[in-house]
Amino acid sequence: MHLGSFAKRKRALVALYRKEPMLKAEEFLCMSQGNCLFSAITEKGENIFVSIPERFRNAYYFSTNAYVICSPLEMPKVKGEVVCLLSDDQVLALANSSDWPEVFTHLPEGRTGKNTKNEAYLDADALPPSDAEDGEDEEGYEGESSSSEESNDDCRK
Repeated sequence: MHLGSFAKRKRALVALYRKEPMLKAEEFLCMSQGNCLFSAITEKGENIFVSIPERFRNAYYFSTNAYVICSPLEMPKVKGEVVCLLSDDQVLALANSSDWPEVFTHLPEGRTGKNTKNEAYLDADALPPSDAEDGEDEEGYEGESSSSEESNDDCRK
C-alpha cells in the first residue's frame, strides 16, 4: 500500500463518522444488512437498497446490524446513499431519545446499554482454573502416583 492510500482511508473514516448523531433534513435512519450495495431496513420497516459512496467502500467494512444515516436518491432500485455511520454510543443516545423509530426495537449485543460495571467481564467457565483449584488437583495427582508406586512394589514381590 502506498502512503497516500493510508491518508485517503483516514480522511474517508473521518468523513464517515459525525460528532452529532442528529438527522438533517430529508435524511433517514437505516440498519445495514451487508456491504457495498446492501439492503437496509428503513424507519418504516421497508427493505431497500442503499449504495455506499466510492470513498467509503474500501475504507470501512459495514457489518450487518450497523446503523447508518442515509440521504434519499431518485433512482428506481437504489433508494438511498450512506452519509454517516453511527457509533455504539451514538446509537445508544438516539435509542434513548424520542426520535428513535419503533421498528428498531432490537439492538444488537454490545449496544444494549446495560450497566456492565457490576457484571464480570468474562464468564467463570471461560477463565482458567485458579491456583486453589490447581493445588487440589496436584494433591490428588500425588496421591495417585504414590498408590501406583505401591502397586508396582506389590508386583515386584
